[in-house]
Amino acid sequence: GINAEYMGGARDELQRQKLEAQWRSLEPNVRSAIKDTVLGTLESPTKEARLTAAQVCSRIAGIELPLKQWDDLVPKLLQFVQNAKNDWQKEAALTAIGYICEESDAEILQAQSNEILTAVVQGMRKEEPSNDIRFVACKALYNSLEFVRGNMENEVQGRTQPRAPHRATCNSKKKKKKKKKVLCVD
Repeated sequence: GINAEYMGGARDELQRQKLEAQWRSLEPNVRSAIKDTVLGTLESPTKEARLTAAQVCSRIAGIELPLKQWDDLVPKLLQFVQNAKNDWQKEAALTAIGYICEESDAEILQAQSNEILTAVVQGMRKEEPSNDIRFVACKALYNSLEFVRGNMENEVQGRTQPRAPHRATCNSKKKKKKKKKVLCVD
């Protein structure tokens, strides 16, 4: 079988291409079932399962989004962020968004940049009670900077959205949040 966690992240280019070809050769209903399971695992109460699911989600997205497949992935993740049943589902969805932003070409996500940026900035707001959510939202922003550049250059958004990392981190006493703030602002 395919080790989905390493599918898109193989260091050896030939091995990566082989694993991607194996993924694409699966029947569409099998791929769909795997993707549904991965998205369902983002709701797991076990943090390691959620983090692994976010990574697998990103790996599959790296294969499918350039081929115009799994087009509903980002909207589903954004729904998870907006309608999260609990903090860890929101955290897992933001983590997955961050990984996808980090690994995807900017033009693939450009059409959804407003929605992604809005969800990420909401997660960074000082009103967000969870430091963990604010931290992963800040990481997601850092990973999305390449393709949200146009949004940041927009006069209105450019004046308000960059303040969110500052507000989120100034109110946090956690060192990892302050470290990530520096990464986001630079």
